[in-house]
Amino acid sequence: MVVKLKNNWVLQQDDDPKHQSRFTSEQLRRNNMKVLECPSPSPDLNPIEMICRTLNRLIMLENLQSV
Repeated sequence: MVVKLKNNWVLQQDDDPKHQSRFTSEQLRRNNMKVLECPSPSPDLNPIEMICRTLNRLIMLENLQSV
């Protein structure tokens, strides 16, 4: 499968072994993909983690309780 992307795309991947395989690395290099390397446990770059943290903080500040 061939995927055509614009040149301004950057692929974000973690340190999962399958992302570091020779095959994957070669495909990324061959297709001139820009890669943003990130450590595996990186909640700072995970939008869902950030949203959950913010929602939990707001709930605590408002002292909300279920009925």
